[in-house]
Amino acid sequence: LGNKKVLHLISAADHPETPQREQLLGAAERLNEWLIAEQGDQAVHLVNRWQIQSRRGTVTDAVRDEIRNLRRRALKEAAANVDLLDACCAILLGDKADINNAVDGLAPQAAEQLRGWPIWSLVSQSGDDIAQTDGRS
Repeated sequence: LGNKKVLHLISAADHPETPQREQLLGAAERLNEWLIAEQGDQAVHLVNRWQIQSRRGTVTDAVRDEIRNLRRRALKEAAANVDLLDACCAILLGDKADINNAVDGLAPQAAEQLRGWPIWSLVSQSGDDIAQTDGRS
């Protein structure tokens, strides 16, 4: 439930008519950091941390390295939902070709799921030429 609330707060912050954007991101960040303290550095919490930072424009080179390291580790370990995690990391890193490649590798249902998550709004910030495919044919 805590993770769902983090996503709701992020989504609310993304709404164009929300004047309390920073307060909502701050609440999402505090809840997410509490989840990390309670549950550890789970990939979902780290992705949420980084997407909050991305919305604030505070992603540093060190953070980008952390994203790459999580991505590599998940791929090596064949973590659960590794394809979705790969796509989320691609979005966080912001490389258009990498995003297209990762999304194209998703099953259609997974691609649709990804488009419903708040992280997908970061794709439009990367540029308009991101493919809107349905994943694998």
